[in-house]
Amino acid sequence: MWERLRWWRMADEMAADFARKHPAQSDAEFVAECGLAHNQAAALAVRRSVASYGMVAADHIHPDHDYPGALLELSGWDSLDFLAWIIELEREMGPGTRVERSWFHRLPSPFTVRDLAWAVHAHWQPTDADPGAAADRGGM
Repeated sequence: MWERLRWWRMADEMAADFARKHPAQSDAEFVAECGLAHNQAAALAVRRSVASYGMVAADHIHPDHDYPGALLELSGWDSLDFLAWIIELEREMGPGTRVERSWFHRLPSPFTVRDLAWAVHAHWQPTDADPGAAADRGGM
């Protein structure tokens, strides 16, 4: 009974609703829509970090999801702590990778996941030996 009276939504409920509303998209489609075929690792690291921060499966994150906008439907993104998201991004990019907050100073408002991917691409060009590269992470 009390569960029906609460006014907030739990993270798993938010993720389930988001997944129902936003169909799965393959990594290949995501990278193509980002326009980052030449830096797939950057696009996929951003995708996975956005998903991890929002506690949803990465295949439900699309390049045109925006903040504020669609991303507000996810836990974490509903009260954005940009530094916490950057920590998720660094984890996805691999050990020893440092992301500077300044990489994102020129983001438009609102910004999209595609905008985040291009901001990362401008500063991070992984090599094949980079542990954060998509092939090494089970990506494309």
